[in-house]
Amino acid sequence: MKRFISVALFLVLMAAVGCGSANMEAAYKVTGDAASVTIRATVENGQILKLTGVALPWEKNFTTPKNQTLDLLVTNEGTGSFTAQIYVGGALMRQLSGSGAGGSVSVTYNAD
Repeated sequence: MKRFISVALFLVLMAAVGCGSANMEAAYKVTGDAASVTIRATVENGQILKLTGVALPWEKNFTTPKNQTLDLLVTNEGTGSFTAQIYVGGALMRQLSGSGAGGSVSVTYNAD
């Protein structure tokens, strides 16, 4: 009987806490024919990544807590166009495109 109660308690606790990982695999991708872009992105544990003069294509893969909001801001530094994408677990969640000098997009995804 004690074993049954222990197993039942374990199952209840697992259901309450969740069986899966508290982290998610995420990726940012920027593609297009823009000569260069500026990128500002929220990455691992909310850290901010800032890059200028980035040649395309560009990609950043990382692991972060599931409750983190993913933000990707891309600004075109010249001519051409680009597409900014957010992936979670290998699946495309959000995408926006921009073009022209100074063209900018802000892509956000909240996994909650």
